[in-house]
Amino acid sequence: DGNTIAEDRARTFVSQKRRRAVVRRDGRCRWPGCNRRLRLQVHHLHPSSWGGSDDTSNLASVCASHHGLLVPHGDYVLEGNPNQPDGLSLRIVSKEERTRRRMEEAA
Repeated sequence: DGNTIAEDRARTFVSQKRRRAVVRRDGRCRWPGCNRRLRLQVHHLHPSSWGGSDDTSNLASVCASHHGLLVPHGDYVLEGNPNQPDGLSLRIVSKEERTRRRMEEAA
């Protein structure tokens, strides 16, 4: 009858092969000062909801504690070159940037 039964993302996660490559490359959580090495998650530096790709140059390993603090859900951005050991830096997302991104998502 045209009613939506369920909604879900068109694709779910980064492939296991790519995830293993990123975790192997990083070896630890990429949040500055964090040295956790177990149960790492793969984070999109430029979120897929903002048009980011699944290329390894757009992915970084982070622990679960820090993953929730990163965009698009949190207030922090890891940016830079993940292929360099100290290539990523952390910054806070401005209110204007967050508003602009939300408007772009809605369009």
